[in-house]
Amino acid sequence: MPDDDLPTLSNNLYFKYLIAKYQPRRTQSNETLNNIEKPLKVLLIDDQANKGWEKVLHWICKHKILKNTTYDCTITPILSTEEVTDTVINEDWDLIFLDLRIPTENDGKALLKKIKKLRPDHQVIIFTASNKAWNHKELYNLGADGYFIKEHPEQANSDYSKENYKNLLDTIKSCLDNGKKLKWFWQHIAKVNPISGNPTTIIAEDGFPNSADKIATRLKERLRMFYGLLKRAHQQTQFDKDNFYYSDIELAFMTLWSCFNEIQQNYYTKTGSNSTLKWVLKGHNNIIFIKNNEHCIKYDSRLPEKYRVVTHFKEGGDRDIGAQIAFLILKHPSLTNRGNSLLCNLYQLKEKRNKLYLTHGDDTPSNTFYQDEIKGSPKITETECKHLFKIVYFVLTGDIVT
Repeated sequence: MPDDDLPTLSNNLYFKYLIAKYQPRRTQSNETLNNIEKPLKVLLIDDQANKGWEKVLHWICKHKILKNTTYDCTITPILSTEEVTDTVINEDWDLIFLDLRIPTENDGKALLKKIKKLRPDHQVIIFTASNKAWNHKELYNLGADGYFIKEHPEQANSDYSKENYKNLLDTIKSCLDNGKKLKWFWQHIAKVNPISGNPTTIIAEDGFPNSADKIATRLKERLRMFYGLLKRAHQQTQFDKDNFYYSDIELAFMTLWSCFNEIQQNYYTKTGSNSTLKWVLKGHNNIIFIKNNEHCIKYDSRLPEKYRVVTHFKEGGDRDIGAQIAFLILKHPSLTNRGNSLLCNLYQLKEKRNKLYLTHGDDTPSNTFYQDEIKGSPKITETECKHLFKIVYFVLTGDIVT
C-alpha cells in the first residue's frame, strides 16, 4: 500500500508490528489483474473488520482487481451476525469475506452453511487466521469458494507474505470470474416457477393444461442439478477430463436437455405404437405433427437470420423431441421475431447433442474406440449451455432473456 495510507493502519497493534518489521523491504507493484469492469460490492463479516482489514481489502480491490480505477469498491462490514440473513438475501454481492472465528452463537461454519443455503450464487472466501488442514476440507465441503489465511505477526516473513498475498489476489479473481458466470444462471433459475396454475405456462390461454406438481418438482430439481454440475465444471481438473473421459460441462448440458423430457410429458400424449405412434398435443386432439422429408426443423444458414429456420408439421407421428419443443415455441402467444434465434439455437444444439459420445457412443470394434470417440466428440461450451437454458426458460416462463 502507498506510504500515505499506512498511518491509518498504524494505530492497530497487528499492523503496527508488520509495518515496523517489513517497511524497509517493502516493494511497490503496479501489477493489476484487470479483471472487473464495474463497481464492486463486497461484504466483510468479521468482528475485526474495523481494525484495518476493511481498509486493506478496499485498497486491494480498488487498485489490484478493478480494471478501471474510476470505479470503486464498496465494502460493507458486519461486526454482528444478527443482520446477516437479510443482508445476504436482499443484496447481490460480488464477493463475501467471512471470518471463521466470530465470537457469537453463529460461528463462521454455521454462517457459511446458512449463506450458501440462502444464496448459492454468492462467492464466499473464508478469511481466517486458522491454517488447520481439516478446517480447509470441512469448509470446502460446506460450500466455501476460497480460503485466505491471515498471518500471525510472529509467523510472517517476507517471501511467505508475498506468496500469500498473491494467492489472495488469485483467489479473488477466480471467485469473481466464477461468480460472474454462475450468478446469471442462478438468478434466472430462481425465477422459474412451473407450478400448477402458473399463468405464464405456455399457450395456457388456449386451454392448454398447466404443469402438474410432480413434473414441476422434477423440473426444479433438474435445474438445480444443472447448476450444480455447471458450478463443478469450473473446478474440474484437466486430469479428470483426460483420464476418466467425462466433462462436467457436458453432463450439465445433458441434464439441462433432459428438462425437455419433463416438458414433453406435460404437453404431449402418445397414441398408437411403433409404426403407428403419434404425438398429440394435449387439449388439441386435432393437432398431430410429423417431420417433413428430412427435418421437422429445417435450418439454412444462407438465408437472412430471421428466415433461417423453416418448420413443417404435417399429420402423422414423430418422436423427435427437438421438433416437439420447436412446435411449442412456435405456438407460444408471446413469440416475436426474436424467437427465431431460439429456434436456430435449438436446431444447432440438437445437432451437436446428437453427436456427443455421451448420447449415442459408437459400436466401432477397437481397443481404443472409446478414447478415440471422446477425442473426436464435439465439445460443449458454457455459451452453448446458456443458449440451451434460454430455450428452456422461454418454454417455462414465456420470457426471452438476454
